[in-house]
Amino acid sequence: MALPSNAQANEQGQKLKFFSPYPTDGADGVNVFTQDIADRKVYVFPPYHLIPATLAFLLEQKADATIVVPDFTPRLFWYGIVNNAEGQDSLQPGKGKTDLSG
Repeated sequence: MALPSNAQANEQGQKLKFFSPYPTDGADGVNVFTQDIADRKVYVFPPYHLIPATLAFLLEQKADATIVVPDFTPRLFWYGIVNNAEGQDSLQPGKGKTDLSG
């Protein structure tokens, strides 16, 4: 979920569709966990406390998703869910691009 102030934008600077925690101008809906996102490509950067619920929701929806989660040490229980899904269509973990110079 996002707010207009932190919603992702495309290359032209237009805000991408997003779900908000409460009704707000520009939102595509309220509370992503109550939406059907199976036919959407989604970018998800959940707060730490919502990572387990978000992973469960994405797997249930079979969503085409990019999820950004931290690589904590020691590993938290949900890391195995992401790591074990490697090579499957549902989740494909990987290292992020670290050289952003182009």
